[in-house]
Amino acid sequence: MRQLTTLTLAAVALAACQTSGEGPITLSSYATGGYLQYLEKDSSQKAFAVSQDGRAYGWASCDSNTTICSGSPASVAISSCEDDARQLKLTNQPCYVLANRNNVVWRGALTIPQIDPPAYYYVKRPPNTPGSRPSEPVGAVLFISGRLPDIDTPFGDGNIPPYVRTLAAAGWDVVRGSHERREIRGARAQQAAADGIRDRVAELRRMGYQRVVVAAHSFGAWPSLIAGADGLIRADANIITTPIALDGPDDEQLDFEPVLRNLATPTLFFFDGQADSRDRARQTRTVLAATGVLHHVVDQPDNLSDHQAPWHPAFDFAFDHCIAQFAMTPTTALDCAPAAPSPDDHRWMTSEQDLKDASVPLAADREIRDFVGRRVVGQRPNGEPTSYHLVAEDRLTATVRRKGFERNFQVATTISNSALCLNDDCYRIYRWDDDTIIAVDSTGQIDFRGTVATR
Repeated sequence: MRQLTTLTLAAVALAACQTSGEGPITLSSYATGGYLQYLEKDSSQKAFAVSQDGRAYGWASCDSNTTICSGSPASVAISSCEDDARQLKLTNQPCYVLANRNNVVWRGALTIPQIDPPAYYYVKRPPNTPGSRPSEPVGAVLFISGRLPDIDTPFGDGNIPPYVRTLAAAGWDVVRGSHERREIRGARAQQAAADGIRDRVAELRRMGYQRVVVAAHSFGAWPSLIAGADGLIRADANIITTPIALDGPDDEQLDFEPVLRNLATPTLFFFDGQADSRDRARQTRTVLAATGVLHHVVDQPDNLSDHQAPWHPAFDFAFDHCIAQFAMTPTTALDCAPAAPSPDDHRWMTSEQDLKDASVPLAADREIRDFVGRRVVGQRPNGEPTSYHLVAEDRLTATVRRKGFERNFQVATTISNSALCLNDDCYRIYRWDDDTIIAVDSTGQIDFRGTVATR
């Protein structure tokens, strides 16, 4: 990964294009992280856009073998940046093209700050408003995801599970890390991944964070536990969800016991209800009771029925309170009883019946038609950040940020009986409030939650 030092560039316009920005601009650390990621993309059809104040960004890589773009790379990048600005709640901050391919086209002085890895992979946080979050971060959360074979490290803030975003809203600086390998099968690869995670924890310490927590899932959880071994630079706590590691052509499970016996970091475990996961939960209790490492195990809760459950809003709703408590003060006296469903919070809801029971109204056809010309930004159940733009009543553009780049596509639409149909797939639209909609698929399951942009 290339390193950028503090510099001010006189950005000369290499192409006269009214979509490129002008005037002096300083990129935020967040936007700089996106720009560094963009520069690493090997593409001849790409563009990077940034808001006028340097805080929001968007980019597109439109090579035909990876992504189908709904327009030129510049227009897609600007559209993505505008979505980002809305999520950050920026006002009166238009987006312009900063770079075409790796050529800066901004007409003015461009300042890119010095940032030490991995700080430039901050997750977006709510703006500083009275009572929303402390002015100084509580600490740093390093999130390590599962196996992502199609991307190189490092990467940006896409696909952060809701429970980690809740920590960000509570005042933690959340940084997305990586296990640094496309393929992490086998004990040697797991150890190499653990070394990279430990290095990132050390970097956060050097940056001045007094408290560092590692939150990890699946293939990312296993090396995170190895990184927490005795005698090494460790985090203050681990939040581990459904750890797994495989080896060999037949996907044989690696032995979990040596990982547990070497663990020295206080750890909160969540295990799903699958048979091999139940076995690891029992093993965890037995081994850590013998070693005396502070730990807490949540085993087979109703809100953790499958391997991907930690990516669901229902998991965040059920366990955000105990995760927040353990991250701040690890303890065995932890209340991890799932929060009781509330009609005032939709995170626990997974089905249309839940919405009906909470008396959430269906959107009238005229309300859905009012979305024309507006964007709806949110997440699918699998955690993919998605933006929908109802260009016209009969045409919708979707942008999905996934695996290091954006996928864009257009579909034909119809509106009828409180439903928006994309080609042959129809989704009933519920209005949670003036800004939030929830889409239900034909099976009666919630498929999307999003915020409607103001005009």
